[in-house]
Amino acid sequence: DLVVWGHEHECLIGGGMSALPESVENEFVVLQPGSTVATALVEGEARPKHVALVSICRDAWQMNPIPLMTVRPFAIREVALRDHEEDYDLKREDGLMDFLAEQVE
Repeated sequence: DLVVWGHEHECLIGGGMSALPESVENEFVVLQPGSTVATALVEGEARPKHVALVSICRDAWQMNPIPLMTVRPFAIREVALRDHEEDYDLKREDGLMDFLAEQVE
């Protein structure tokens, strides 16, 4: 059986049929297409997004992931200010702004 889990933001279909999670008893497979646009600034949204073409014939089905080519990408990483206190005067607003601008570039 196939369960389409359409509520989650993260896309979990990019790996194809073999990457889809199965239930513990192998009674069903979960297809989680995720959102087609980035909806939150979290790590999972930075991964490639896909849609799926699902073909069903009687009791059998097959899924082919199609990568979305026009999704606006974004990069995400964590920056700890304490690791950069020696290089910048982070206690002053202009020093902090210079540091943050450099991180974005």
